[in-house]
Amino acid sequence: MFGTEIEMTTPLDAVDSLDHMTAMLKGLEMLCIAACENPSTVNENTFGLLADIVHQCSHMGEKASELLRLGLDSGSGEAGGLARSAEGGEGVPLANAVRAA
Repeated sequence: MFGTEIEMTTPLDAVDSLDHMTAMLKGLEMLCIAACENPSTVNENTFGLLADIVHQCSHMGEKASELLRLGLDSGSGEAGGLARSAEGGEGVPLANAVRAA
């Protein structure tokens, strides 16, 4: 993250990446709370960091969603189960949820 590329080649890689993305978004939440509690510490670097986290999560979500979708199309039972569990049982791409954040 932040200058490194997370390699995703299997549905399990995609799910691991989504776990990583979840952790980053929780960190983003903490950073936003801290900035609201002490606005004097906020500067352009803070906004750059926030933008970078959101961009990285969006990219990761799109990539993972596509990989899981391809696993569904290939008929892999494991990939299908992972895709349904990772997407909450719905057919909505993960990237849309990340963009909304």
